[in-house]
Amino acid sequence: MKMKLIKTVYVQQIGWCISLGLTIISIQLFYLRLFPNVWLRNTIYSVGVLTIAWLIAVTLTVVFQCNPIQFFWNPKIAGGKCIHTNRFYFSAGLTSTIAIIFVLFLPLPIILRLKTTNTKKFGLAASFILGAFVGVISIVRMVSLFYIKREDLTYTSSLPQLWSCVEVSFGVIAACVPSLTPLFLLIFSKSHARLRKQPYSYENSRQNRPNKAVAKNFSRLDPHERSHSLELIMMEGPQGESSEVVGAGEAVGESNIVVTSQVDQVSKERVEEGTGETFGVQAHARAWDN
Repeated sequence: MKMKLIKTVYVQQIGWCISLGLTIISIQLFYLRLFPNVWLRNTIYSVGVLTIAWLIAVTLTVVFQCNPIQFFWNPKIAGGKCIHTNRFYFSAGLTSTIAIIFVLFLPLPIILRLKTTNTKKFGLAASFILGAFVGVISIVRMVSLFYIKREDLTYTSSLPQLWSCVEVSFGVIAACVPSLTPLFLLIFSKSHARLRKQPYSYENSRQNRPNKAVAKNFSRLDPHERSHSLELIMMEGPQGESSEVVGAGEAVGESNIVVTSQVDQVSKERVEEGTGETFGVQAHARAWDN
């Protein structure tokens, strides 16, 4: 039973090297598709070469840390020996921590210079926040390596193995956050819009109010459009009576309620062959009951 547990530790060590190295490489490949900046791409290529070299070197060292390999889980083999595993894993963990923090924070100056909203910047920077957390986990993991004793490997290696799993898991999450940013922004923007959305009809706060002012004929504006002032208010009474006001003024319906309304209407014109064709109206209405 103890031999099986030590074999599991051996396999987990190999899995840690491969999964962490591929996570760092995947982040770099994502940056290459996302950023066209020349100096950033050259830096990513350089770090990518070092990451691949780290992945190959650490994986081979873990696989052949004992001679013969079976000596790792069967110390009774005569003539077997192993490297100083504590020092090796500390150096491997230190280099991987520096690499993942450097890679995650590499495009931060470019993102901070983006001309976008603070919400989008925060969404993009979320991966860097998780990257800093991954760095903290890596440091905790490196400290726990000093408590490993080969005489009781199944017990003393349990905590470092746990932190290794947490480190890789948060590294994968940090790598996926930038690609999930549009989804998070869509969810938050819809919920924010529902809270702030205002209808185009304005009623008194009292329930069952008989009259209301309605502004009609809305359309999306174009940047190349001309504006002029116009007032268009449709008053609806309790019996379906209605009256229109075009221009500045007041309207009094049969309900004897005076409504003063101000509408800013913008129309856009398109010029075709020397003639103007007006289409689309956008209006914003405000109404007060006196």
